[in-house]
Amino acid sequence: MEAVKQALQEAIDAQAYALAEPAPFARVSRYGDSAIEYTVRVWCKNENYWEMYYDLLEEIKRSFDRNGIEMTYPHVNVHMMEH
Repeated sequence: MEAVKQALQEAIDAQAYALAEPAPFARVSRYGDSAIEYTVRVWCKNENYWEMYYDLLEEIKRSFDRNGIEMTYPHVNVHMMEH
C-alpha cells in the first residue's frame, strides 16, 4: 500500500494545476475481490479541471510504471482441450 500511495503522490506532485489547499491525498478506499482500490483527491480551479483530470490519469500510469506497480485488469483464462 505504501508504494502505491507514494507513486500516486508522485503523480499528484507533477500536476501544475493542483492546488496546495485543500491538501491532495491518496488513500485506500475499498478492498475488491481481486484489487485494492484507491481514491485520489486533488483540487484545482474549475477552468483547469479537465486538463488536470486527464494529465493526472496519464501521470499515474507513468508513475506506476516507474515504480514497478502493475495495474489490475479483469482476466479470463481459457483452457482448450482436445478430444
